[in-house]
Amino acid sequence: MEKIKFIKNMSKKQWLIFCIALILLIFAWRGVSYGLGVWRESILIDRYEFDIQKKQFIDQIKVNKEDLSKNPDKYKKIAATMDMGLQWYNLREWDLAAKWWRRGLNIEPNNEIGWTNLGNAYVEMKDYSEAEDAYENAMKYARPGEAGGCLALADLYKYSYTTKKNKEIDVLLKCLKKHKGDRDLTARAAGYYRDIGDVHNAIIYFDKLWSMEPTMEVGEELRDLRLKLDELEKSKK
Repeated sequence: MEKIKFIKNMSKKQWLIFCIALILLIFAWRGVSYGLGVWRESILIDRYEFDIQKKQFIDQIKVNKEDLSKNPDKYKKIAATMDMGLQWYNLREWDLAAKWWRRGLNIEPNNEIGWTNLGNAYVEMKDYSEAEDAYENAMKYARPGEAGGCLALADLYKYSYTTKKNKEIDVLLKCLKKHKGDRDLTARAAGYYRDIGDVHNAIIYFDKLWSMEPTMEVGEELRDLRLKLDELEKSKK
């Protein structure tokens, strides 16, 4: 209670000093965090330098760092930061991959691939809420034919973020409206309905898939589904 009274009785000058101190503390913490991040990257670069399997990724990271130090134009900077994220992802350093992809997205927020990659990093860190946000941004900025974020979010709900498993089909159907005739989205919707036993919708989407690629596998799926549909209709009589 005494602390609350003290806060309420603070003068404008005391409030100003408090706010300035808080801002300085935040900047100091961010500076320390940034410094620790840079130091950690340097340690990892030195460690992986002598690993034959990982050296190729470290060499590319060094190339990217050199490119960034030359103050490249916007598009070269985006390319360097995005590739930096990819190299750290290849090294299974998920948080560093996310750091560089976020940096690239700060420059080019409408980069669908960047958002999808960032979501993948968050999945590896088991931060499914952040992954969901990243994939939704990928879907938001996707151009026709760019369905990577859609498929990744559907996978997230199906395999990882299982408390939202029922949202998988919502994502697929929403994306099919934007990416009409997309083969992978159609196949996923067909498989979803087949797996939950919705024979009618499964046939609809396997028919659509058949019109895109009349393969033996799709034909067999349709044959089996139509036999099941016949059995269901006979059982109703």
